[in-house]
Amino acid sequence: YKGFVKEELGHRQKCNLPPFGRMAIVGLRDTKHDRLTEACEAMKWRIDTVIEQLGLEIRVRGPMEATISRIQSFHRMQIILQAKSPEPIGRLFSMLRTMPPIKPAVKVSVDIDPINLL
Repeated sequence: YKGFVKEELGHRQKCNLPPFGRMAIVGLRDTKHDRLTEACEAMKWRIDTVIEQLGLEIRVRGPMEATISRIQSFHRMQIILQAKSPEPIGRLFSMLRTMPPIKPAVKVSVDIDPINLL
């Protein structure tokens, strides 16, 4: 156990992953893949715009298919955000919460410092 923890924490520190950095996953799902793809691109644009307007230091990856890209009838995609501290991510989501939904049919979830990326 101790060897695994030491190795894992070293890897996490090099990659700026929790607990050495902060991470958030914006997960989107919908039954229609085309609508989901459009919603993901719109969400990415919103995220990029807020980051630029506020001068936030956040690394954005995606949108990309989730590791498990379909569960039951839902297609799943995600946008991964990384920052060195929780403050930039908090400011980003404070702004995003004030905006209307991208597409009402598309379900959006946010996982802060996720346990896994599935």
